[in-house]
Amino acid sequence: MNKRRAAIVGTGSYLPETVRTNEWFEKFELLTSGTEIFDDSGVIERRVIPDHMKSSDIELLACENVLKKTGINAEEIDLILCNSNIHDQLQPGNGCLIQHKLGAKNAGAFNFDSACTSFINCLIIANSMIVTGECETILIVSSTTWTRVADYTEKKCMLMGDGAGAAILKPVKTEGRGYLGSYFISDGSLYHTMGRKVKKPEGWKGERTYYNGDPEKLYLFIDRTKEGLDKIRELGPVQTVEITKKALQKCGLTIKDIDFFITHQPARELVDSWRKGLGLKEGQYHDTLKKYGNLSNASIPVTLDEAVSQGMLKGDDIVVFSAPGMGWNHSSIVFRWGV
Repeated sequence: MNKRRAAIVGTGSYLPETVRTNEWFEKFELLTSGTEIFDDSGVIERRVIPDHMKSSDIELLACENVLKKTGINAEEIDLILCNSNIHDQLQPGNGCLIQHKLGAKNAGAFNFDSACTSFINCLIIANSMIVTGECETILIVSSTTWTRVADYTEKKCMLMGDGAGAAILKPVKTEGRGYLGSYFISDGSLYHTMGRKVKKPEGWKGERTYYNGDPEKLYLFIDRTKEGLDKIRELGPVQTVEITKKALQKCGLTIKDIDFFITHQPARELVDSWRKGLGLKEGQYHDTLKKYGNLSNASIPVTLDEAVSQGMLKGDDIVVFSAPGMGWNHSSIVFRWGV
């Protein structure tokens, strides 16, 4: 074999049992989020983490799921790459906690955050660690618990769902399979467009007094100015297509070579525009947005696990992962499926 590279040898996920349908939101008078992209999201239902659980709890369940499926022992893991969109505490992140809870006593644990591109970027890092011979077995786990930062005064709260996904990578055994290439780019001029910060609810009309305090807490926000929403409308539908093409080009491939496409699924309009821009047909992707909502950085590993479990990926398929992420990040990675 000419070159050592990484293959995805197993996937796992965990979705909370509580299902929240659109009817649940009828009790609120929700303001528009400022754009139909997020107001008409295409989400029918989403999962919601119970009050007694934290992000590390669902991450652990996703990790245990992939270990059970692969038969890999936790003590075989060399490195854990953890990306939680809300950690159990402000600092440190959940990586070392997952390492302890899982019993992966021989593993190091790093926390990584590039928002919704986190899982893809962890795949890129994991491949590099395997190529150099630093690691043999790497576990990636991603989670979102962002129903806890939903602003229930505006419509984008209906986008959000909770869940966790995981994957294990090892050196490829079959020539030509595994990691083929990637492309990633950032544009910090759009840093302000979306994020999470301490703020008042968008629809709050009260005022702070000495007896009722301040309603400020951590919420997801979208910049409603021209440089925020207008940039999302302008760039959102096209940039993921562009970086996908560039990743494929680095591998000597084109969009016609794509067998299966897995992307972050933030809202129906964006996902539809990406699939159309890549010329994809039914059977070349798997939709999880309708039943799980926007899963942020867990969207891709959860979708991947379902696609694998349902037999959608075949040996030697060209499988492409692409996503945008707050910050502003765009990443794409290409695998020839199989070990």
